[in-house]
Amino acid sequence: DGVVRSMQTWVWVLGACLVVSCVALDAVAEGLGRPGQVMVEGAYPYAEARTYSYYAAAAYCSTYELSDWECVPCRDSLLPLDHVRVFEDKKTDARAFVGKTENETIVLAVRGSHTIENFIADLEFFKADKDFGCTGCKVHKGFYETWRSISADVLKAVGELHTPGSRVVVVGHSLGAAVATLAVYDLISAANLQVHALHTFGSPRVGNADFAAHMWRQKLSGLVGGAWRHTHWRDPVVHLPLESMHFKHVPTEVWFDEDSSSYTVCDGSGEDQHCADSRDVFVSVNDHLHYFGHDVSTDACQQSEAEAARA
Repeated sequence: DGVVRSMQTWVWVLGACLVVSCVALDAVAEGLGRPGQVMVEGAYPYAEARTYSYYAAAAYCSTYELSDWECVPCRDSLLPLDHVRVFEDKKTDARAFVGKTENETIVLAVRGSHTIENFIADLEFFKADKDFGCTGCKVHKGFYETWRSISADVLKAVGELHTPGSRVVVVGHSLGAAVATLAVYDLISAANLQVHALHTFGSPRVGNADFAAHMWRQKLSGLVGGAWRHTHWRDPVVHLPLESMHFKHVPTEVWFDEDSSSYTVCDGSGEDQHCADSRDVFVSVNDHLHYFGHDVSTDACQQSEAEAARA
């Protein structure tokens, strides 16, 4: 409840910023938008994406629970991880874990901010951009610094688990989704590892148009398992930082309806006006905290924390 109340307060800030910035979102009729062009080979892997959403939720749980794979989203994933290692940086609020399934899938899951206040700080609209990786490419400095605070240890851990038969999947929710996107860049460019898939949930915009274009052409379009950026109905975070500040989403968006019963695979622009961009400023905090019908925030671990307290 505390998370929801804090997020409700933040939504008023978001609404004010949207009005002040005179950002107009095109309205469309109620209901799902039309399906867009799928930018990777093969159909959207719904079942896999649902499993990965539980890994993203598990990143909010305690190190103890992750080590034994005993958290609620851990069990709900139905595909346990071994050799789990957790990496944190108190200063930047970064947190991620790396583990491996019995079928040789290495999972890197990045947590969203542990506190809403820290998350808002990382989304300061006028914080300086950071040059990144390619000519003209800029990313949000807060996302960059969060990733850099744990990147060396994370890349080393993934490399140590990697074998010729391994496939690497990267997931993250909210702030963790932005960091996960940057992690894919470094896993490919710095660690020279082949990433199988990227699945993000409720991701803010990570960088500018040059970054989004380069990231797609040079990294994401080649992922065998695809790069899927999940959005949920009126999730407010996916509208930040604002397009008016020259930020742009990476493809490929998968937009879920209000009760997550159906979805639209959006076009390859990253900013399909028939998907999340079609929603107006009356956004839903609950939509950001829930994907695939389950909680993907700190509250996802409350039940297991209570069980641990009774043990």
